[in-house]
Amino acid sequence: MKQYLIALVLVGLLGSPSFTTAQSLKPTGKENYRPPEGYVPNAKVAEQIAYAVLIPIYGRENIDKQRPFKVTLKRHGTVWKVEGTLPESVAYGGTFEVEIAKHDGRIIRMAHFV
Repeated sequence: MKQYLIALVLVGLLGSPSFTTAQSLKPTGKENYRPPEGYVPNAKVAEQIAYAVLIPIYGRENIDKQRPFKVTLKRHGTVWKVEGTLPESVAYGGTFEVEIAKHDGRIIRMAHFV
C-alpha cells in the first residue's frame, strides 16, 4: 500500500509539469502573424540581413570594404536589393548583390561579381 501511494504521488508530481508544458505548446492562432509592412519593412533592416548572410561567406573585411551599401526597393516594392560599392580609388573588382523578399525576409538571390 505504501509503495502504491509513493508511486501515485510521483506520477502526480511528474505528470503535472508535463501537462503544463504540453498546454503551453498548444497553438495560439497567432503563429502566422505578419507585420503589415512585411518582416523587412525598411532599408536598414534589409542592409542588416544582407550583412549577416554575407559575412560568413565573404568575410567581414571584404564586405566592410564595400561600404556604403546601396539599398533599393525593386519589383513593385516586393524585393529589397542590397549592393556593395567600390571605392573610387579601385579601378577593377566587383561587389556583392543580395535580393531579399520584403514580405518574409527570404534570400532570393546572392552573388559577388568580379
